[in-house]
Amino acid sequence: IPDTIISYPLLHTADNSYYLTHTFRKETNRAGSIFIESSNQNDLSDLHTIIYGHNMKSGAMFADLKNYLKKSFWQEHPYIYIDLADGAHCYQIFSSHKAPVSDICYTIGYQADDVYADFLSSLQSASLYDMGVSVSTDDTVITLSTCTNDGKDRIVVHAKKIY
Repeated sequence: IPDTIISYPLLHTADNSYYLTHTFRKETNRAGSIFIESSNQNDLSDLHTIIYGHNMKSGAMFADLKNYLKKSFWQEHPYIYIDLADGAHCYQIFSSHKAPVSDICYTIGYQADDVYADFLSSLQSASLYDMGVSVSTDDTVITLSTCTNDGKDRIVVHAKKIY
């Protein structure tokens, strides 16, 4: 995310707990890594992909996500860029909020149907402020997720693929 500390390799493994405590070099480190939900495809081709990272007190990893709880930060940082094997991709943020770990925003495996439309609507409704970005069943979306400072809930940022 331009003008933030968020610029890390994006990893994927069959075990969601592995990259909580390992770097992309497979070295043990409490900061862990930024990683894709193990049940998602590693190329972000699912309709909804979840990406996790720690909220480090040092400001590293996904600590900047907490700033998306303020509209002014989103206005200055409305896009997420991800480089994959097939090129660079841009995502436009359409929602940010706090959520419990049991929230619907942690559901994956959607098809482009009414259930997915309801899911997207719930993400927009949960946003702390209106970003004026429309989403539809034609869109693929990502959710960036990190812990709140107290660890009870999660800070989530949702974005739709532009290219």
